[in-house]
Formats: sequence, C-alpha cells, structure tokens
Amino acid sequence: MTPIEFGTDGWRGIIADDFTRENVGRVARAYACVLHADGTACRGVVVGYDRRFLSDRMAAHAADELSAAGVPAKLASCPVTTPAVSLHVVNGNHAGGLMVTASHNPPEYNGIKIKSDVGGSASEEYVARIAASVDRPPGGPTPTVVERADIAAAYVERLLALHADDRPSRRLRIVVDSMHGSGSGIGASVLRAMGHDVVGIRYSANPLFGGVFPEPIPPHIAALQRAVGAEGADLGVALDGDGDRIGAVTADGEFFSPHRILALMALAALRSGASGRIVKTVSTTGMLDRIGQSFGAPVTTTPIGFKHVVHEIGKGGVLVGGEESGGLWAPGYIPERDGIRIGVILANIVAGLGRPLHEEWDAVGREFGAWEYLRRDLAVPLEARSRIEAAGKTIASVGGAPVARADTTDGVKLVRDDGYWLMFRFSGTEPLLRLYAEAPTPAMCDDFLAEAEEIVVSARG
Repeated sequence: MTPIEFGTDGWRGIIADDFTRENVGRVARAYACVLHADGTACRGVVVGYDRRFLSDRMAAHAADELSAAGVPAKLASCPVTTPAVSLHVVNGNHAGGLMVTASHNPPEYNGIKIKSDVGGSASEEYVARIAASVDRPPGGPTPTVVERADIAAAYVERLLALHADDRPSRRLRIVVDSMHGSGSGIGASVLRAMGHDVVGIRYSANPLFGGVFPEPIPPHIAALQRAVGAEGADLGVALDGDGDRIGAVTADGEFFSPHRILALMALAALRSGASGRIVKTVSTTGMLDRIGQSFGAPVTTTPIGFKHVVHEIGKGGVLVGGEESGGLWAPGYIPERDGIRIGVILANIVAGLGRPLHEEWDAVGREFGAWEYLRRDLAVPLEARSRIEAAGKTIASVGGAPVARADTTDGVKLVRDDGYWLMFRFSGTEPLLRLYAEAPTPAMCDDFLAEAEEIVVSARG
C-alpha cells in the first residue's frame, strides 16, 4: 500500500495518486485507533472540509469510517474554514477534529489536518501515533451515526461574540479576497457585521482556484491589489484555501505581508501597555526581535509549523504568535490560527490609525529599521537534500557581510550581525526547497537569494 507520511501540518497528497478514498479511510481508522487507546473516542470528532475537488465526499467517507469504528462523527453541512472546525471542537468538548484540506497548496493536492481537543494543531507526538496506527484494526465498539452540523453559522456567531466589544473607531472600506476558498462569504460577513463597508472578490467555488494557488501572497493576490485600487479601499484582506491564513494589501496597493501584520499586532499590543512573549517561527521577520528588545518583551523562536506556536501558547504568557506563511494568533482565542479573526484585528488597528496603513508602516520602518522579505521555491531532487544542507552550513558570508551565527532550529538560517539573514529549508508538505531572505531592500533580498541559488546548483551536481 502507498505509505502515508505526515508533514508540517498534517498529511497532503496528489489527488488520485496519494490522496485516494482508500488512504483517507486508512487515516480515519488510524485516528480512531488512537482515540480508543486514549479513552476519548466517546467524545467524538468534528469533520470539516474545504472547496477542493472531492473534499466533501472524502470528508463524508472519513466521517463514515470514524463512525464505523465507534467514534461519533459530526460532519459539516457545507464547506467550512479550518478554524471553524477547531472552534466547534472546543465548544462541543469533542476529542478532536479532522479537516479535509490541502490549505494553500496547488489545486492538484488535497489532505487532512488533525486538530486537538483544545482547538489547535495536533502535536507532533500525537500525529506520529496516528501515523504508526495506519492499517491497524480500529477495534471500536458498536458503530455510531454520523451527525450533520451547521459549523459555519456557529463559527460566525462565536467570532462575533468574541469581538462584540471591539467595534472599530471608524468605518473602513475593505476588499476581502476569499481566493475561491472555504472562507468565501464568511470573512466578508464577519467584517461587515463589525461595521465595515465590504466588497468581496473571488468568492465562487472553483476547484482550480482561478488558475492561481490559494496562497495569500504575490503573485496570487494580484486581483486583490487591483480591486483595492479600483474600489478606493482602505484595506485588502486575502484568505487562503481553508481560511486559516491571511495576507493583506494597503490602500496604495502594496502587499502587507504576515511579517508586517504580526509586527503591527505586537506594536499595537505593547504600546497599549500589554505584556508577554512574542512567539515566531524561525522564518519570520527579525523586526520582531528589535521590537521585543525595545519594549523588553521576550521573543521565542520555534521551528516552522504552527503546531510549534501552539505548543508555546499552551505554556502561557504569549502576547502574539505566528509564522511567515500567514498563520497568526492573538490572545483571547483558542490556540489556532484564523485568517478571518486576524482580519478583524487588523481592520480594528487600521481604523485607529491617524494615517493610511502604508504611511504608518513607513514610520515603523524608520523606528525599527527596514525589513524586506522574499521567498523562492525550487524543485530539487530528494537525493541532493543532504548535500545542499551540508553546503549551506559552510557559508561564511551573506551579501558581503560575515555570518554571525547559523541557526539550525529548522533548516539552515545564516544570520548576519545586523540581523538580516538567508535560509535554506526543505518543505514539509511539497517536494520543494524553500529559500528565504530578509534584508533592508528587495534588491538585497534578491542578491541573497541569487547567492543561495548558486550554492544549490553547485551542490546538486
């Protein structure tokens, strides 16, 4: 049988190749095995799905397999976001969640995310137990019945209740780009209920996502950038395929990356007198380190993957947390990234500014330095992986400046004395080598990445 390998955030596979009905059933039965072993199966599992090809049918199949194994399954009645599933898990005191999605990956992918009983990403240890249980008999008691639930409506109601006191100081015109994902309609309705004037784009169901990847970064958000200008909007918000990640666009059409959103959230919280740790993954902006140092706020750096941020949230005392790929978190919520909730928080911050967001960011740059970021993905043969990683560790300088330290928290990150850096890391969900760079200007980021590509070509042989 095809091996099932769990990556950074669950299991992903090519539809009809790895991601098949048979393999979905194997994962669901393995999940049931672990739940029975822990004595939590009776609490049931919430099953959701996005708008990808066959997601609804695969979710129904997973729910049937869980039910047949004696695990009560509550199946979403329509496509939902991953955070909606997580909230439903917590609100109903369920044992966990199973979300059929490949998140921001290309349309030929689909997959499964496993959610813990506290609403966050399941730990590496827990997922490893599921992986080890694949093809074991679930050994459950009498089969149960699959229940249908309006998880989307319950999510909107809960999110609005959480932010009932966070009414913005002024009404913004906002364009919400759902990127044809399962956040379609939901994000716009929440922001509209918060008092904003909202225009929605790319909200129709489209398994091919309109010819772009459902990842809220350039070049995939060009439609949002155009719409913000055409609508004269104050802000643009983009959601990924399952609604747990966010990207943004300023009034002048510039991409406002998750790095910037997280930094702005940290600044807003610290300037208001809040305290706590800033938690970030190793590929997230160094500006957060400077902000933390300026305000005396500790900064905790984790491996890539929101599950590591979740682990830190569980320890307590976190002011903000997040990752470069758009998964961000703020207190008062389950330990889960949520693009729509962060959109509400970002809109509230922007409404309170005395100037446009891009002008505010220019001021932040003058205070904490300019931090520009670029990522480049390369298809690299798997057999070259060890050679590339070894070559990365031998680099002595980046952009003409000596490497002060090599951070191997996840991949190889080469950091200069001024805090700017270059990083090599193999993707946990796709056969790709990711190259990351942060520098004072986009041109310098390009130079860093060009150096990295030369090293990769040489190491590939």
